[in-house]
Amino acid sequence: MADEIFTKVIGYYARLRGTKLFCSGPACIIANSESALKGAIRTVNPEDVRQCTIRKMRLMNVLGGLIEGAPYAFDQGAYQRFYPLAYKEGLTKFPNPEEWPVDTPYIIVSLGPPSES
Repeated sequence: MADEIFTKVIGYYARLRGTKLFCSGPACIIANSESALKGAIRTVNPEDVRQCTIRKMRLMNVLGGLIEGAPYAFDQGAYQRFYPLAYKEGLTKFPNPEEWPVDTPYIIVSLGPPSES
């Protein structure tokens, strides 16, 4: 049952063309819902909404990306799903969702660059 936590859906991400992801700066955007993600894409470039592929983002994918050094930009709803699960897995340095900054569409989280082996 412990493995079920890793398959939980955190939110949605968009692949725009080929391998290009919808991002805020360098951070892949994870939205609470497909409609929230489409709205965010529409504000940047309405044409991209018709050309994108939207997929579910699971906790295991986010954790794997964080380990590799990838930053993620969560909207409030997605972050509220991500935070308690990440905290449970020992990632305690991220901001508490109850401290969401006013007028901030995304919280960007990262573990920094990947460690050298």
